[in-house]
Amino acid sequence: MNASEGGENDDAHTAYENLHMDYLATLTHEGFTQEEVIRALVITHNNITMARDILREFSSKRS
Repeated sequence: MNASEGGENDDAHTAYENLHMDYLATLTHEGFTQEEVIRALVITHNNITMARDILREFSSKRS
């Protein structure tokens, strides 16, 4: 099975497409890296409050 047949890469791509871009911009503006913000938003299904809590607990802000 390849990625276009519903493999693991397809899930990651679909999750990324469904990200709320305003939330991504807000959290990166708060100093978190884009990679960390994307991961937190995917995990929380675009719940910005939970994503922010995860980022505050498990990542460090850029200086």
